[in-house]
Amino acid sequence: QKNIVDGYNYAISQANHYAQEADNIDEQIENYLQNKLGFAQVLITQKQTTIGKFIKLFHLKNITRWDVYNSKNNSYSGLYSNQLLRDILISTPKYGAGYKAEKKQRDVRYIRITDINEDGSLNNDFASVPKFDKQYLLKQNDFLIARTGNTVGKTFLYDDSMGQAIYAGYLIKFELDTNKVNPQYLLAYTKSSAYKQWIKNNMRISAQPNINSKQYEESPIVLPPLDIQNEIVEHIAALRTEQKELREKALFLRQQATQQFEQTIFSVI
Repeated sequence: QKNIVDGYNYAISQANHYAQEADNIDEQIENYLQNKLGFAQVLITQKQTTIGKFIKLFHLKNITRWDVYNSKNNSYSGLYSNQLLRDILISTPKYGAGYKAEKKQRDVRYIRITDINEDGSLNNDFASVPKFDKQYLLKQNDFLIARTGNTVGKTFLYDDSMGQAIYAGYLIKFELDTNKVNPQYLLAYTKSSAYKQWIKNNMRISAQPNINSKQYEESPIVLPPLDIQNEIVEHIAALRTEQKELREKALFLRQQATQQFEQTIFSVI
């Protein structure tokens, strides 16, 4: 009995080890972005002067907002261009459809906030609608951001390989200028702590937290040259592949440990 339990515990321990390594990759990606984009130099390069304990002076040319939210802390790069989301758009942001979802398989998927995983992928909770306006059909590299609820700020990048899809009303669509930004870079950047801090600082609290399209257009985006963006995307993609493999190993070991444990027990019985 001890050998059976020890074998099971060892396999589960190994699975937990792989799972922890997978989780650590999120921190590796965050640290990589912080260093690659020069956030470590913020306190040195940001042009501000502190007088005494309470007064801070900012250069007016560095201020993009004049409301109370301007006093919030945002992250800036000391290496690359600090722009706004509106600078990399080719059209006005558009709100999604307010259709009632049905749990039916159709040719066109209805993407809701709850369908989007934290890493930007889609879950298997497929929904659709019987009829829809074609203006809500997504195109390659359309970028969605959640505008309300507990998941405000969650982001998603659409790819044609996902099949035809429309998007729901609590999402805002942004069409990107791919001459300026690699869409995969933007997805990675909006998963960073720098962007999430901006979300936290700027969401308006009413019945539910929310950020509208005009506010999102003012969100700060660090924009390196495209070759640097591509390098960042490739590096993060490699880390995500490693993360996926580690999670698959962890899942396999857990399933194998349970299967072997049950087979051993039942064979004894």
